[in-house]
Amino acid sequence: MKMDPLIYKVSLGRVVHYLESQGYEVKLNSNSFGFFEEDALITAPTKAHGTGSMIIGLLHEAGHTVQPRSQFNDMRKSIKRDKAIIIEQEYSAWVYGWTIAEELYINTPILEQAYKQSWLKYWTQYIEYIGKDWSKSDIHHLAESYIES
Repeated sequence: MKMDPLIYKVSLGRVVHYLESQGYEVKLNSNSFGFFEEDALITAPTKAHGTGSMIIGLLHEAGHTVQPRSQFNDMRKSIKRDKAIIIEQEYSAWVYGWTIAEELYINTPILEQAYKQSWLKYWTQYIEYIGKDWSKSDIHHLAESYIES
């Protein structure tokens, strides 16, 4: 989704300001989107500049900064628990990300439609990936990163 340049600039500024006001450093010249709580760092890829993807990805990462701990953290460690934590936390980050968009008054109908499309695309990819492509140790390692936050 290509955004109007003025709307993009205002939206990006609001999201970055929000994250910085929460104590996070925001780097917009990375290779990928990421949330690194231990470093208080949010990253976004250079290639996303000027597109709605930049705003959407940053909102999703911002969602990770405010989401509650997993409902499954205290359960006995198992591959099912780890998968549930990953799916729950990724879904939750999308929910909280859109709540932040509303709080920042950048929740335009065009952005909302693109946000929901990205949410559906990337959340279902997580479901598919952890179902077949990741080893048990990779799944456990990722789940632990959510538990430690």
